[in-house]
Amino acid sequence: MNKNKIIILISVIILAISGFFLFKANSKDNTPNAAITETSNGQSFVSSQASNGTENAEIKLTKDEVAKHSSADNCWTVIDGAVYDLTSFISRHPGGSEILRACGIDGTSLFKQRETSNGESIGSGTPHSSSAEGQLEEFKLGDLEG
Repeated sequence: MNKNKIIILISVIILAISGFFLFKANSKDNTPNAAITETSNGQSFVSSQASNGTENAEIKLTKDEVAKHSSADNCWTVIDGAVYDLTSFISRHPGGSEILRACGIDGTSLFKQRETSNGESIGSGTPHSSSAEGQLEEFKLGDLEG
């Protein structure tokens, strides 16, 4: 009877150790690989995957990279340190073409206070709704470097 208990105990210990090493091996290699690919027409696309094949949102982009995306056909902006690709949203923006003012620049004040960098009020002059803030997440590319 004691022999069976010892065998069961050793089996449980071996399974626990095996499970630990298996978990450690699966979570070990999770570093992000971000790539900015530029097409022949000047548009850039950000793709990111961790080396284990899962999506990873830890992409860092520079102000210079954001500045390259300053048109209606290719519109990136920065809001509160995060970089967003608004290109696909431009045609649906309730404020019409006002969104184009944010392309290629830090659009935080345009989004939060609806003011240009020189203090000019635009649109309704009131902050965007919490619904608008919630929609931003689907357009996020990464964070601004630095």
